[in-house]
Amino acid sequence: MRKVDVIWFIEHVARELDVACAVRWLAEQRYNLSIEILPYLGEADRVLREYSPYIVVIPYCYSACDPGLRNYLPQWRAPIYFNLAWEELFYKAYLGYKAPRDTFAQKNVIHHAWGNFYREYLLNHGVPEQHIFVNGHPAYKLYDQPYRNVFLTRADLAERCGLDMDRKWVFFPENYIWFFYAEARLQRIIHDGLDQDTVYLLRDFCRESLTNVLTWIAEVASDGSIEFILRPRPATRQLDFEQAVRQVIKQLPAHLHITKESSVREWILASDVVLSSFSTSLIEAAIAECPAYMVEPISLPEPLDADWHNYTTRIKTREEFLAACLGERNLSSCAALRTWARAELMGHGDPISNLADFLYRLCQPGLMRPPVPAKKIAKNSDNSPTDQRDSDLMTQTYRQLRKSVHSLLHPTRPSRDSRQDRFDSGEVARRVASVRKVLKNLKT
Repeated sequence: MRKVDVIWFIEHVARELDVACAVRWLAEQRYNLSIEILPYLGEADRVLREYSPYIVVIPYCYSACDPGLRNYLPQWRAPIYFNLAWEELFYKAYLGYKAPRDTFAQKNVIHHAWGNFYREYLLNHGVPEQHIFVNGHPAYKLYDQPYRNVFLTRADLAERCGLDMDRKWVFFPENYIWFFYAEARLQRIIHDGLDQDTVYLLRDFCRESLTNVLTWIAEVASDGSIEFILRPRPATRQLDFEQAVRQVIKQLPAHLHITKESSVREWILASDVVLSSFSTSLIEAAIAECPAYMVEPISLPEPLDADWHNYTTRIKTREEFLAACLGERNLSSCAALRTWARAELMGHGDPISNLADFLYRLCQPGLMRPPVPAKKIAKNSDNSPTDQRDSDLMTQTYRQLRKSVHSLLHPTRPSRDSRQDRFDSGEVARRVASVRKVLKNLKT
């Protein structure tokens, strides 16, 4: 079994892998830390068999029975668990739903926070202050020099995707996820505590909003001066999204591109204007100093409202949509949002560099270590306790049996295009090498 300082688990490649690779390179250069970057789901048996980590970095932590975590916690109780909390800007419907739910999430984990707003949220949900690392949003730092030089350029994207560089590029990363959730997923969300009426309100709102917006997109994409890039969320299969689009737009304009090619970050850096619904990609566009607009053909229901929406420029009509897409580039559209984001989410120095330093400090014995979780702490998906002292074989057999029975009773098609979140050691090495080229002169 290989001892490593850090196992860093990745849930979504586009959201997390570049940060992980940058931190790995910096931590290796400064402190000779060993960081292994691995997919969070799908290879638990092999990972448990091959590695013995001092720190386990996880993408989220709401309870000991989270998907992914429940595969590792029964055998890995000794490591320090560090929750990177890749979702922190919650709309109202998620304020309670996304809170730490059990003793493990509240008392046995160190939590990463982008700003004091999330620190206060964690404190209000039972997390001790000494278990919170306020640092800033590491992925947002990728829009700044020198990190942004790692990514594909506008010319690269034009060649790869067949776009005309001389046209105006309008980028729309969609966030109508509630429309694309299968009924079984909605029922699981209700089972986990979100109000049933709210769940179906959000689904219906997303369906109606997307239908309205697609009619506007079809008109804009037919203009001879525009390349319109429409990107489904990572959790939505491209085939499902394309089918929804064709229900509204029977004949797709030649310059309407529905793609998951490259990352949202690269499209934002390359585009002339960014529009979306209630997606945090608007914050990213503002940070990148790209005109950004929140499209709201139907008034946003209260459960989807979030504080940061107050800083956005809203588009409510077809005429406003056409003006934003076809008119002059207007940087004032994102000025308030950019000012807020820089202050609230990026106010603690370089969060990528800070993460490398923080992981080194965590590796010093006895410092900042939360209590080791109790043996009997994890729960089954139905919230009934499961005894961690059972043999590994019994645990694995029971887990597989329960999973098989659930699949038979609740057959669902996968909602995520899983190819987007697959990677191997070769991909990690490639990205680390790209990071090294642009960070080798960064002060360490």
